[in-house]
Formats: sequence, C-alpha cells, structure tokens
Amino acid sequence: MRKSVFIRLCALFTVFILAAGFIIAAVLMVNNENALTAEYTALLKTVGETADPADLQNGEQFCDDLAALNPGIRFTLIDESGAVLGDSATDAETLENHLSREEVTGAFQNGSAVSKRYSETTGRSMLYVAYRTTAGSVLRAAVAVSTLDSYLLSLLLPLIACLVVALIIAFILSDSVARSAIRPLGEVSEELRFIENGEYEKRLPDTRYDELVPFVRSVNRMADSIEESFKEIETEKSKLELLLNSMRQGLIVTDKEYRIIHENDTARHLLPAPEGADKNRLFLFDLTHQARLLTAVEACVKKGISSLFDMAADGGQTIYSVSVTPLNHHWLQNGALLLFSDVTKDRTAEKMRAEFVSNASHELKTPVTSIRGFAELLNSGLVADEVQREDYLNRILAESDRLSAIIDDILKLASLEEQPAAAPSVPLDVLGAAEAVKEELAPLSESKQVTIETKGDHAMLCMEEDDLMRLLKNLVENAVKYNVPDGSVTVTVEDAPSAVTLRVADTGIGIAENHLPRIFERFYRVDKGRSRSVGGTGLGLSIVKHIANVYEGQIHIESTVGKGTTISIRFPKK
Repeated sequence: MRKSVFIRLCALFTVFILAAGFIIAAVLMVNNENALTAEYTALLKTVGETADPADLQNGEQFCDDLAALNPGIRFTLIDESGAVLGDSATDAETLENHLSREEVTGAFQNGSAVSKRYSETTGRSMLYVAYRTTAGSVLRAAVAVSTLDSYLLSLLLPLIACLVVALIIAFILSDSVARSAIRPLGEVSEELRFIENGEYEKRLPDTRYDELVPFVRSVNRMADSIEESFKEIETEKSKLELLLNSMRQGLIVTDKEYRIIHENDTARHLLPAPEGADKNRLFLFDLTHQARLLTAVEACVKKGISSLFDMAADGGQTIYSVSVTPLNHHWLQNGALLLFSDVTKDRTAEKMRAEFVSNASHELKTPVTSIRGFAELLNSGLVADEVQREDYLNRILAESDRLSAIIDDILKLASLEEQPAAAPSVPLDVLGAAEAVKEELAPLSESKQVTIETKGDHAMLCMEEDDLMRLLKNLVENAVKYNVPDGSVTVTVEDAPSAVTLRVADTGIGIAENHLPRIFERFYRVDKGRSRSVGGTGLGLSIVKHIANVYEGQIHIESTVGKGTTISIRFPKK
C-alpha cells in the first residue's frame, strides 16, 4: 500500500510540475511580447513626433537610418494610400500595398496599433507595431518573436534542471507523505500479530485516527468471536478426551498413510510408543509389528474391508478382540478405526467349556455304544410287538446318531481350540473339494428340493483335508437345511494373487440382523424348534469359525430375512 501511495503521489507531483513549467513559459512569453510592444510603441512615438517632414520624403533612407540605430528591427514607412515609401529590409517598390494590414489600418484610425502574424517576407513570426506620424504617414516597426514551443525550447535546459530538482523534492515529499499515511495501518498491523500468535484474549487499543476506529472495533469483535469459539472447541475436545480415555476398549484412528490420528489411554497402554518417538507423528508400524493387524488395516484402508479377529498381548496372557472398520469422511478419507476389546475372560471361559465338553464327550462314548448295542438286540427280535420294536429301534438309532454327531462336533471344536496347528505344505483344490461335498450332500439336497451349484476358480489352499471338507460341508449343509423348496445354494471360489475367497450363498429363510453377531457361538440357535427338526447340532457354524481362525480366514456374512444368506471367507495365501 505504501508503494502504491508513493507512486501515485510521484505521478501527481510530476504532472503538476510539468503543467506549472508550461504555464510559466507561456506567461514569460506573453510578458516578453508585452514588453517589446511597449518599448517599440514608445520608440515609434518619439521618432514620429520628432522626425523632420523633409526626412520622411526619402522613405528608404529614413528607414535604413532607423535600422542602423536599432539593429534587428525592420522599419517600414507607409503613406495614407497604403503605398510603401521605404523599408529597411527590402526594396519598397517590390512590396505590395499595406493598407490592408491590421496594424496599418489601426494606426491610421487610432494613432497606433499592434498585431502579430507570420511574415511571408521574412519567413518568421513577427510582432508589428505601427504609429501615425505628425506628417500623416504610418511608421511601422517589426521584430521577430518566438512561438511558445520555440520559447519553451529556449528555456529547455533551465526547465529540465528545475524539473529534476522539483522531482527530487517531490519524491522525498511523496515518500514522507506515504510513510505518514501508512503509519497508522502499520501500527494496527503490529497490534494484530496477537491473532497470528493465537493470543485471542488480547484486543486492539483505541486509535487516534477516526478512519480506523470502525476497523479496530470490527477486529476486536472478531477476536471476541474467535476466543469464544475456541473455548467451546476446547470444552468439547476435553469432553471427548475424557469419554475416550474412560473407555475400557483401546481405540486408534489412522489415516490412509497409517499415521495415528487419535488414540486413547487404553490403546497407548496396549501399544506403547517407542522411547524418543515424536508423539505428534506416530505411525501404526511404530507401535506394533503384528502381521495380522497390519494386514487387516491395509485391507481396510485400500479396499474398505472390515475385519474382526483376536490378538494376543502381554506374552499371550491377554486376548484382545480387534475390530478394524473403514472410516470415510470429509476430514478423513480412507481411514481406519481400530477397536481393541479385552476378551481374555470370554476366551478363558470358552477354553474351559471346551475342555469340559471334551471330557464329557469321552464319557458319553460308552453309553452311545451301549444304545447302539441294545438297538441291535431289539432289532434281532427280542421285543414281541413288532410295531413297538420298530419304534424303539428307530428312536434309539436316531438318538445315538445325534449323540454321535454332537460328540464328533464337540471333539472337533476342542481339537481346534487346543491345537491350532500350522497349515500343511500340501495345497488342496478348494473348488474340487466343494464339488465333492456337493456329491456327498446330493441325497439331502434332493430330499429338500434344493439345487447345489459350484463355480469359480480352481484355487489352491494349504489346509488339512478334513478341515476343508468339514468347513465346506457345514456351510453347504446349513444352506440346504435352512432353505426353501425349489431353492438353490451356490458355492463360489475366487482366486486372487494374495488370497482365496470362498462364498456360499443360499436363497433360504435368512437370518434377522440382531442374530448375526451370535450365529457362530456354540449351540446358539436362531429358531430352536426348526434347528432340532432339521437335525442340527448347533455347532456347525462354530466349527466353521474355528477352522477359519486356524487358517487366518476372515469371515463376512450378509443376510436378509426371506431372501437368503451369503457367508464369505477370505483365506490369505501362504
């Protein structure tokens, strides 16, 4: 702003000085002409009143004598008819009649006259002064005068010198005026630095410049508003910090670069930052190197895939259930929310229950065998009533088969929980296994009037064959049992560079949303009566979950009541 004011003042002063120089030159030229007019009028008056009439008879000599006494002046003598009697500059006989000349006519009429015009004879601008003599003739003096531009040209060097001096003075004055004009704004600008420094409680002092009073008041009102807003933000931030730090669950929010945006106290205790690390620039891999957690967060950030799995901490003494959920908002694109819940007690209880079930199942093996033995005896004819014998036999056989299935499932669960062994090195064809399960369940699907379709890629996974077959059989069997007549079950295998996805979709009765979080629990039944009627043990999906966990599979389920259910399991390739 100061520069702009300085430039404008300099331009204004320059125009003013140039205009003043032009006016002064014009005034000097006019004054010079007036002085010449007065001088030559007085000269002609003196000559005209004192000249001898006899001398006037010889006009040429008279004019030459006057010119000799007054160098640089042209004298002309004109009679009453306008004829030129003599001229000091040229032969009078060659000159035309001068009665039409303005100054000559005026002198005859008024005694004296003045005119200024361009002379064809001399080729210059001339000032003519005429005076009527006592003899009745007119004596005229002509002197060359400068035009305004020529006069200015003659004054060029003095004018330039004066202009340079004036411009220097103008520049100095302009700079001084600009500084004086900008100084109040500079003072206010210095005071405004408190906003830049975050000192919103400060205010601008009153100014002595009336023009700046509204500005100062507006700034102070703005500072009041900013201070109030920041107080509200700090209050809300404190409330949020208190709530998040009071959570028993650990919470971490990362951006798409895996930078820690926020974490609560529980998360800081669970995943402490290394010593010397910049607390304001922490990344997730600075806190942990657990491959499964980092892989899940990567899948969440890059593909928007949610994950839920267990993670051991404190040397395996504590178990956390880790939920990884994508976050997308205008302030955080492709972020991830990590929630760590301590499930040690739950997992311990499950383990204890698994041990109990394992022991109980072994104890139940003997009575089951006995039941089958009695059934064989009854079937041999020991019961006289044929109808009753058949009824008892069928019941015993049915119950023994059911108990045997439950025991098998319990044992499988126990083995999965106790010994989550590493995957074998021999890969299995997942689609081929699905086709084998389809053949095995063909009688069941035909009885339920449900079609089974397998499609996709012949993807290879390193798994125990029994685990893969049991997982597929439980998923497909459930999809058939809880389907509707003329329904369908579709098994799809998708092969990707880093993972194999197994998807089982049915057109069955579906599962209500409130039941979805618990369907993988042991013995949990959405509809207990229907489950028993179709012969389910209540352990099928629990086994599926445990097998998936053993091989680091991620389960995703979608279901709509009355339309069907889709269960997807994504197994990473080893």
